[in-house]
Amino acid sequence: MADPAMIPASTERLPGRLLRRSGPILISVILWALTIDRADILVAGIRSFGVSMALFMTAPAKAWAMMSTALTEAWIACAFWPVILAVFTAVAVLPEEVRGNLRTRIAPVERLVTSLPRNPRWTAGVWLLAFFVFVAIEAPILVTTDPLTQGDLGTTRLVPPLSATTVADRQIPEAGPGSSGLETMLARDLVTLRIRSAPPERSGNADHPMVFLLGTDSVGRDVLSRVIVGTRVSLMIGILATVGALLLGSLIGFVAGLAGRWPDSILMWIVDVFLSIPSLFLVITFAFFLGNSVAQLILVLVLSGWMGVARIVRGEVLHLRRREFVLAARLFGQRSGTIIRRHLLPNVLPTILTAAILQVSDTILAEAALGFLGYGVQPPVPSWGNMLGEAVAHLETAWWLAVFPGLCLVTLLISLHLLADELQQEWKA
Repeated sequence: MADPAMIPASTERLPGRLLRRSGPILISVILWALTIDRADILVAGIRSFGVSMALFMTAPAKAWAMMSTALTEAWIACAFWPVILAVFTAVAVLPEEVRGNLRTRIAPVERLVTSLPRNPRWTAGVWLLAFFVFVAIEAPILVTTDPLTQGDLGTTRLVPPLSATTVADRQIPEAGPGSSGLETMLARDLVTLRIRSAPPERSGNADHPMVFLLGTDSVGRDVLSRVIVGTRVSLMIGILATVGALLLGSLIGFVAGLAGRWPDSILMWIVDVFLSIPSLFLVITFAFFLGNSVAQLILVLVLSGWMGVARIVRGEVLHLRRREFVLAARLFGQRSGTIIRRHLLPNVLPTILTAAILQVSDTILAEAALGFLGYGVQPPVPSWGNMLGEAVAHLETAWWLAVFPGLCLVTLLISLHLLADELQQEWKA
């Protein structure tokens, strides 16, 4: 038997290297398959951007009339798709030595990679979160049908998963009277991107088979498309509300920890009052008075989520301000702003980042609870919460309406908690 010490290191690491390479290779293959399948949407998104810019030069009023938030989201998705495809293709194709050399040449990337945990829990959390972020960014490309348009109730209502049926597909044949070539081209691209439907008098209806991978809901809408768009809505609300809560809570925590005495007492008394109220009751109360649009919902979640961050930051500041390096900085005459920027903020930042990940989890869960109770994002705009609320009436006959959005919600929360736990353990060590 050969001595293990005589076996080359490269041979010993071969199974591990194959395992590490299999993930990017599989992802790149899936991305290339999706690229081929969604080629018409990608082409329409890129072409619509060029046509819109040309139309802005010739007829700005008509160009503004066709602009929308959905079109901007489609442009962002089409811009990021080639970048993501190129990155995973390069990781799958390039040798490990070349990828290592490229990584070491980019110092910030190398420092970031070496400072992060390296274990299966961290890897699982990162990949799960990356998957949901990818779905949220590329939602305009990934959706198979319009998630807001009701289907034919006779053929598409409560269709089980993996069922095939026939749906009508509208397309604009030719330009209408008085329309320019640019307008017609942009109108065609908007139909391809599912941003607009063709007017009945100018459309040619053509039936084609459609497979609903996750089934349909009670009004014939594709559950897969609604889950994909719901991922974007839930993540957007969770991230924006978390950023607002972190900024407000960190500011109040720094002021309370640095000022001390009566400002600290007053601010912490306010925090204690808010924390003594049940969180769900507080969120529902704010939602009742402020409204339930997406912007108002973000404001509601900010106002109901800053207290825990403020208490954590205040405790860290009180601990750090008594440390020797802070006292030495004061003895050398450094200003308060300099002490905060150079000494307090860098040491509080790991705690804030860990709290941010947990805050995103809590915010997404709160949004889902509000949507389930009818105070969150209002239909027909999909979110995981209102999809679960709509599924209650069909639990016995259409299990898929609750299982798939609920599974996505649980998986995202697990990934966020895995990341927060591993970061906390890494920074404590």
